[in-house]
Amino acid sequence: MADSSSEAPSDDRVCSKCHLEDIIDDAATSTLWIQCNSCGNHYHQICVKIEEYKANLIAEYHCCACEPTVGPSTLKKVLLNHRYHFDALDEANLKPQVGTKQWIEEFVNSEASVQSCPLDVMTVYATGHSFHENFNEDKEWRNPIMIKEADGLKMQLPDSEFDIHKLYDLIGGDEVISVIDVYAQRSSKMSFKSFYERWTESPRRRLYNMLSFEFSHTKLMNMVRAPDMMHRLSWVHKFWPEQSLNSDDIVNGDYEADMHLDHVTKRPDVSMFCLLGMGGSYTEFHIDFGGSSVWYHVFQGQKIFYVVKPTEQNLKRFEKWTKNGNRSETWFGDCLPKTDIYRVIINPGETVMIPSGWIHAVYTPVDSMVFGGNFLHDLNVVKQLRVYKIEQSCNYDDNFMFPNFELCHWYAAEALAERLTSATDDPETLPSHIILGLKALHKALVVWNDQSPCHSRFSGVIRTIENGLRKYTKQRKSTPRKRQSATTSSTSTRSAPSKRNKT
Repeated sequence: MADSSSEAPSDDRVCSKCHLEDIIDDAATSTLWIQCNSCGNHYHQICVKIEEYKANLIAEYHCCACEPTVGPSTLKKVLLNHRYHFDALDEANLKPQVGTKQWIEEFVNSEASVQSCPLDVMTVYATGHSFHENFNEDKEWRNPIMIKEADGLKMQLPDSEFDIHKLYDLIGGDEVISVIDVYAQRSSKMSFKSFYERWTESPRRRLYNMLSFEFSHTKLMNMVRAPDMMHRLSWVHKFWPEQSLNSDDIVNGDYEADMHLDHVTKRPDVSMFCLLGMGGSYTEFHIDFGGSSVWYHVFQGQKIFYVVKPTEQNLKRFEKWTKNGNRSETWFGDCLPKTDIYRVIINPGETVMIPSGWIHAVYTPVDSMVFGGNFLHDLNVVKQLRVYKIEQSCNYDDNFMFPNFELCHWYAAEALAERLTSATDDPETLPSHIILGLKALHKALVVWNDQSPCHSRFSGVIRTIENGLRKYTKQRKSTPRKRQSATTSSTSTRSAPSKRNKT
């Protein structure tokens, strides 16, 4: 069997092709290797033009020097349709694993029995106009929302004729994307050229999903704009300068941003994704990273979601299931009462907004193209921190966590602390979710600061929140409310920090 890994062996740390040990100047990125089964030499996968997804399918790798003698490399034979290791006969008698071909075929026959999502769980609006008229941006966001028609969302989309072929022409085949091998429920890298070839081949030998193609660096940005609601709420869009600006612009005062120069390049670009799903695919239960909220528009095809409320009991069930060594053989839906899971069909042209913490799986009945993205905001601070704690407890890989999550919350804490100070000076009654968010933030910041001292920019934030909460609580006990949170003019947009001298 081909030996492919992200680390070179200790006794030979030089690629036999380029004669270098490591070819990636990035401490966060591992160099991928593959070993010739004939001569035993090791190579960087990129040096021998073998993509990561393909290396996972190779049974025996033969380098170009050995091929004339022993023949070309061979692929693993599909001996089992119910196990991720589809060539491992010693697993023949084990239970089917979730997401394998056999499991999906059985799942499709029964998934419609999951109860439909009622209106008191997912609010449905006819248009973006009615959504904006009813969505309260100064109240905790608890339930998913479906908007039947995008009109009024102030969202830009490509022409209806746009498809994977036009996407290929737009971004090119050299773009490296992350994909999920559905039948193995395994993530790997693949060129868009290879994905396009897998998409257009018939029959498809394996199913691949492109779930994390962030396209803010491509020409697709000229065709797609997220809903206006995301731009208004998103911390990233409030605290970071636009990507078209560089540090010189900020130094010269051409952009009135309140972003420390040390953090300009740390903007988490996770709000603009294009998702391509092959028909028949299944995505396992998960919570979007960092408890981030989601905007999700089905441009073509159809998606079926299975959603679970993020109650504390369900979050504990999810954490327990995630830590279970045999979880691949257990559908999370079977770990819940049947009344706790809901089925949601999302048709072409429909948009879904999902708040923090909702546990969900996705089935893709037909080839589908989706535009969506993730964002952190004021309305779900407590839940965001709760999900982050689960991720840490479950030892999630950094690649599957919200980029610079803690930094985002430091900036949010600073902004919310200013809002708290203003409220005590006014005095003003803040919404309960803001006060609870500040309390949760204070607790988290203390822990983070003990683990790794914060940037000097935030040196006074913890004390400001602590003193502010004490003063605010004392004030509310001693004086009658002057304003009610239900009628306050304060909104989540106040989290944009006030202008100050740039440091």
